[in-house]
Amino acid sequence: MQLDLKTIEALAPDQASLGAAAKLTKRSNWPRLETNEQLGLIWGECQGSGANPYRVAFDARDHGYKCTCPSRKFPCKHILGLMWIGATAPASFDRVDQTPEWVNDWLASSERCRRIAARLVDLKATALAGRIDELPAKLMALRSEERPDAAIRELSKLVLLAKAWRAAPDDAELKRLVSTSETRDQILANPDAVKVESDWEVLGEKIEARRDGLVSHATWLLDLKSPIPRFAVLLDFFPASAGRRSGAFAPGDRFKARLVFYPSRIPLRALVAERLGDASPGNWPDFAPNAAGDPLAAYAAFQDGAPWLSDCPILLPAGAIALDEKDGAWWQAANDSHGIALPVAGSVNQTLLGLDLTVTAALWNGARLELLASQSSIGRLDLS
Repeated sequence: MQLDLKTIEALAPDQASLGAAAKLTKRSNWPRLETNEQLGLIWGECQGSGANPYRVAFDARDHGYKCTCPSRKFPCKHILGLMWIGATAPASFDRVDQTPEWVNDWLASSERCRRIAARLVDLKATALAGRIDELPAKLMALRSEERPDAAIRELSKLVLLAKAWRAAPDDAELKRLVSTSETRDQILANPDAVKVESDWEVLGEKIEARRDGLVSHATWLLDLKSPIPRFAVLLDFFPASAGRRSGAFAPGDRFKARLVFYPSRIPLRALVAERLGDASPGNWPDFAPNAAGDPLAAYAAFQDGAPWLSDCPILLPAGAIALDEKDGAWWQAANDSHGIALPVAGSVNQTLLGLDLTVTAALWNGARLELLASQSSIGRLDLS
């Protein structure tokens, strides 16, 4: 089994994750480290802040991974730490012939999806194949009690997508989600593409290493001149083997630009057709998340228009972050008679707890929030 630091650096979502992983390479952090060299697998248990250690596994054959921690970064610091030990101190692993049951369960679900994905690739449904191939890793990143509901939601979305595409195989949006996307030139030349010239702020980024060897880099933007909340996402894909690339934008950046949106029922994905300079700093526009005051009304409309999609950008009204008895993070609305609270994915910076957040931008997938940025009494907060 060949592991090297270059591969680890290429898979890391950011420099901070590499730094955190480096601190986990001490053998004392890992009460269990084992390998099955014949299968190209390493796994272990990493002691975190909780009573039970996190279970971590890595498949060197296809760079698949699993960790039971709640991190929103993929791969997380525990995966990177395990790989780091495998690259620099392989003798730390006990060599065994049998894998634990939890590793076998992960491998079984991964292989089932991988076989389906391979057949879809043969049928030229490459985009759909990638989504199915990623499903096991996304499910295993959740708490065990959350996985059944998450699997049902995602499989239901895939069924809806497949039925919609069969009914309209020439639909540009559906074709993009099932097979391949249009080129940049095709989008720019499309007369039906929505074009918006405005001031934009970079809300945050979402970087994920995929099982097909690519890295997905999503940059979320907020339209600063729209009378209602309008978002855009810039998507980039590049080989993990090429190493991390510095992005064109950083969270908090403001710029003037003309964006062209991919034709779709809910226009979100866009291209920067022309950048027109920097935009003035300041707070976000003073628009309400929606007319009725329901922070999830935008998600309901999102699902009505395109139920096969998952991540919906929303603006949350005034609120705060709190922890429950299991140290799970929740966003809690302020001055709300109904006491609405939404669970937050992963861990949060402890300095956020109890801080008054005037307005928060986040992604909601129907189960958990991924925080992007907030306006607060102490200024803008980068949460991605």
